[in-house]
Amino acid sequence: MDVKVTDTQSTLTPTVCFVGAVAARADTRLWGLSLMDWQKRAFKKAGASYVSTKGASVILNIDWILSTALCRAFVAARNTALVVDGEIIGINGGHAHQAVKPHTLIGMQASDGILNKHGLMAKSPDAISDIYNKALRKSEPPYALNVMRTPMTTIMQRQFDSSYKGITDFVTKYFWPLPAFYVTRACAAMKLSPNMVTTIGLVLCVAAFYFFMQGQWALGFVTGWFMTFLDTVDGKLARTTMTYSWWGNIYDHGIDLIHPSFWYFAWFIGLGGVLAWPNAMTIALALIMVGYVVDRVIEGIFILQHGFHIHVWRPFNSFLRIYTARRNPNTFIFMLAIIASTIVPQAGIWGFYAVAAWTWICIVINIGVVIKATVTKKTVVSWMDSA
Repeated sequence: MDVKVTDTQSTLTPTVCFVGAVAARADTRLWGLSLMDWQKRAFKKAGASYVSTKGASVILNIDWILSTALCRAFVAARNTALVVDGEIIGINGGHAHQAVKPHTLIGMQASDGILNKHGLMAKSPDAISDIYNKALRKSEPPYALNVMRTPMTTIMQRQFDSSYKGITDFVTKYFWPLPAFYVTRACAAMKLSPNMVTTIGLVLCVAAFYFFMQGQWALGFVTGWFMTFLDTVDGKLARTTMTYSWWGNIYDHGIDLIHPSFWYFAWFIGLGGVLAWPNAMTIALALIMVGYVVDRVIEGIFILQHGFHIHVWRPFNSFLRIYTARRNPNTFIFMLAIIASTIVPQAGIWGFYAVAAWTWICIVINIGVVIKATVTKKTVVSWMDSA
């Protein structure tokens, strides 16, 4: 049965408490944190404040780790018993005045009689939480994992995988996940904050810019790729340790937004380019620089029109994002050209031209996508959201 929630109740900040033999598992570590500390952070990010009393509005068996989306949805639910394999693992709301207090229901098998008596509705993780994560552009079923039944490494791998963007470039998608998992674990164990990792990446970014300008290609690519690797690690560290913040997002994405154009200019100088109009190298540089801005504007227009990113409209758009002219694919193209220049001296310059050409091929495609989405008579929705 449903229990009406008053306006006053709905405006109060939810409180959460954890039940279970916490002391017996004090040595359980999750991303460098005790189980209690990690759960507190997770629920704080979900909008609930921790209290030690069992009279909290949200009660959870501390052994159960919820996916981020499920945690938020559970905190926002009302009069709900979260049930996994028939077992009640958490409660939000219900009649606290019953002789049998809600927290004593944790660990019991769900039955209509006991749930109705406490004004609760049994819901599985799938029934509470959506599977589409708009921020990470991916669809993923919500999960609840028990630390006493699932190896901690498996839990951490699942959390790490969940923190990864579903639609991204091929370097980030295929090359970085395995090493990034272990480096993220190491950073968590060393108590490094995501902003510390971002700062190290910024230093490497500047170093790559310098090396590229000097034509020291090996050092440039080593520092540059390491920077892009840490650009993956800092976000995953923030999400797995529950330390993401407004400033961290601005700091990380601000660097991501600004630095590629500096690298492109450094490639131009490193190749011996001289700003003079008109010559082929200068025209290519202009095409890359202007194209970088135009591409962002096109994406912004699509978002303003339809409320979601252009790369998740249709499967083709998601496929194109893997190879589209962004920092990592462009760097990969240019690196291959520089390697080829050891045999064909002009290959580096032709690689620079290739980056310019690929930039505008992608722009033309995306302009076509914007036009098609604008004139279509059907409602424009993401294929991932509707799947």
